Amino acid sequence: MPGHAVTVTAIYELAVYTVICHPDGGTGAPNGSYTVESAEITLPVPSKDGSIFRGWYESADFAGSPVTAIPAGSTGNREYWAKWEAETGDASSLEVSPSLLEFAAAGGWQGVSVTSGITWTAIGSAAWITVTPASGSGNGTVVVTAAANTVAVARSATVMLTGGGIMQTITVTQESGQPDVGNAAVETADVRYAAGILSVYTPSVERIDVYAIGGALLYQAQKAAGEATFSLRHLPKGVLIVCGSSGWTRKIVNSD
Repeated sequence: MPGHAVTVTAIYELAVYTVICHPDGGTGAPNGSYTVESAEITLPVPSKDGSIFRGWYESADFAGSPVTAIPAGSTGNREYWAKWEAETGDASSLEVSPSLLEFAAAGGWQGVSVTSGITWTAIGSAAWITVTPASGSGNGTVVVTAAANTVAVARSATVMLTGGGIMQTITVTQESGQPDVGNAAVETADVRYAAGILSVYTPSVERIDVYAIGGALLYQAQKAAGEATFSLRHLPKGVLIVCGSSGWTRKIVNSD
């Protein structure tokens, strides 16, 4: 028999692999599937009343490291178990301790214990303090760092923790810095105030800062060497602190 050409067409079908999640009472973790051509799949984050989710594991005994995604190009059926940690505090509580932090002029850091059963955020009210971490869930520790105070005025600020409609406030205070009494500008600074006009004489170029008695910065200006005048009529009445960047400090009374 004469030979005949035979055409064979191969037909391939992608294997479909299953993804099974065991949320252990949690919600928001449906089962799924994927193929070798699927893009990376990020595993869902489930929720469970009274518990904090600590990750998906590839075994029921939580051996190894938690898994967050199935990489692109993966094959094989997948099975994951959710690990939970019981919340130790009241589900609606947010407490901090201590609620007052006192820093020396040199600055530094202090820790604040957070007892909570909710997700919270932390923020400082002034640029001279930093707060880490800026957010958390459940119990934890917030570190408050104060920069060195370089002016001879004590200052204060607050750190606010909020979550679940609750707010806790931590008061932060810092001692005044000490002027450099050996600096010639400190010894020769001539500061006068009358009728809302501040007159400052120093032999050097420097920055002039005016603070409220509580430490809030109210006014800032740069002056050349010699005498310079500044209008403070717009500032609140009362005792004000005038500081030069060379280290001197003077008190004035704004009664105009």
